[in-house]
Order: sequence, then C-alpha cells, then structure tokens
Amino acid sequence: MLFDRPARRPKRRRASRPRARGSESTLLVDARGAGARGHRRSRAALVLGAAVLLAGALVWLGYRGARALGHAALSRNPHFTVRRYDLQTDGRLTPRLIREYARLPDLEAQPNLLALDLDAIRGELERVPRVREVVVTRRLPGTLAVRIAERTALAQVRIPVPGRPLDMLVDADGHLLGPRLGVSHLPAIGGVQSDGLGAGVLTDPEARAALALLALCDRTPLGQAIRVRRVEIGDADTLLLVLEQGERVRMPRTDLEHKLRELASILVTIDDMRLADDRARVEIDMTTEERFPVRGLRTPPGGGARRGPVGVRRPAAAVPPALAGRSRED
Repeated sequence: MLFDRPARRPKRRRASRPRARGSESTLLVDARGAGARGHRRSRAALVLGAAVLLAGALVWLGYRGARALGHAALSRNPHFTVRRYDLQTDGRLTPRLIREYARLPDLEAQPNLLALDLDAIRGELERVPRVREVVVTRRLPGTLAVRIAERTALAQVRIPVPGRPLDMLVDADGHLLGPRLGVSHLPAIGGVQSDGLGAGVLTDPEARAALALLALCDRTPLGQAIRVRRVEIGDADTLLLVLEQGERVRMPRTDLEHKLRELASILVTIDDMRLADDRARVEIDMTTEERFPVRGLRTPPGGGARRGPVGVRRPAAAVPPALAGRSRED
C-alpha cells in the first residue's frame, strides 16, 4: 500500500571544504620570497653603510695625514722662526711675567711660529688669577701676539684663615686677585665667612650682592655721590653701608640700582641743605617706604627734631642734576 512505504530519508549534503593545500603552499612561497628580499635589502644597506663609513674614514685620515705632513714641513721651515713676542695687557702684568706665565721659549732657541701650541699658551695664561681674558694669534712670518684683559680689583676682603686672617683683593666677579699690599683705598667687605669661599672665588650670596652694589657705584655716576668705605654683610636680606663721611645706610639686597639712585638724591639733599652737623651720626634706612628715611640730622632752631626737608620726596627716576658737576676729587 501507498502508506506502507517507508519514508525516504533526506540525503545529507556534505559541506564542501575548499582545498587550501594549494593556497597554503602559495602563501608559504610568497612569505619565503618576501623574507629573502628583506634579508637582501638589509644586507645591501649594511654593505652600503660600511662603505660610506670606510670612505669617510679614509678621507679623514687622508686630510689629517696631509695636514700633519704639511704642518711638519712648515714647522721646520726657518722662514717661520719666531723673531718677536708682541705682548700687551690693559693692566699691570709686565712682558716678562707674561712670558713666564705662558711658558714661552726664549727667542735665542729660534722656536718655530707654526710649532707653538696656541691653546696651551692660552690655557697657561688663563690659570693666572689676575687674567680675565686672553687672545693668542700668529702673525706670519715670525710674530706671536698675545692680548690680555686683566681683572681689576674692586674691593678688599678679609679672609678668615687659621692663625692670621688675610686681606685679599677681589674683582667684580668675586675672583680673589691676591693679598693686599700696603694701604688700599678700595672699599672693604666685612663679615665674609670661610664657608663662603670656593676655589679662589667668593661664593657667598651676601658677598656677591655687596660686589654688585660696589660695581654699580664704580661704573655709573652714582659713585660721585655715594662713596662707600665699607660694606658689612651677615643679614640675609640687607647690607649695611658705611660711607666716606661716616653715614650708615641700611640697603636691601634687591632692586639695588633703584635704591642707590634714591640714596644719591637723599645725600645730595642733606649736603645742599646742610641738614647734618656731624655726618657720622646720620643713619639712613633704605629698606622702608618713608619719604625721607634719615635719622641723626641736626635740630633746627626752635626745638623739635627735623623729620626731613619740606617737599622732599624719594625720587625714582634718575640721578639728580646736582651730580652732573661733581666728581670723586671734589
């Protein structure tokens, strides 16, 4: 019967799998080819780099060799024998001292100008504490020229050393120039401690501030009115100045030039108006914002201490016109 037939089972379809064997082989071959090409490129780059380095080394060796041969030939040429040392300085070093410090050979030995080591000569001179700058040049055929800029003493300072303190001269940069010989009229810096010294240089910030103040007075017209005899350090924020006529001034360490201009105007006002009978009793405090921060002025007739001249204000711009005709010899 029709209904007695067994049902036909659906055929299973096998999932078709792509054959990857051929493609895998193709990828493997491509990878090997790429690796071989990369290896060849790397090897070519290494070879090229080595060739460039070798060529550069050969050029450098050839240049150095040619230069050495040329220098050796010229250094034995009697035409370049040193016949004169042209030694000049802007200070007190004598030509004999310069020759000794630079270790220059005697002219009788007939040194060759091209055989002299200019860097070595410059280095020997720069070791001298008094020397600030050196220029050494050759002048063909037979002259060696040396130009020296010396350090100039700006102040004197007492160095606390065991046994006996040393009075030393110091320049604006803090370099110690040697012991003071005889009486010096340079201003003194007091209160320097041994821990404020480096290798021949003042490193104390307070001492450097005192040098900066003295340098301003030395290289500007301010020194015509402010003649400093001594600067005492020790306070972290202020400097104590003792002026030529005994006035004592407390000065901040910051904004020095502005404060010195104000001080110069105050001193000119005291002098022109004759406000002080004894200048050694005058005390000026430049750390305050007072209009006329002066103490120790004379008492005017009628009693009562004068607090300051009427209408005088602390200037902030420039040195007063009264300084124009003044000089240190006044």
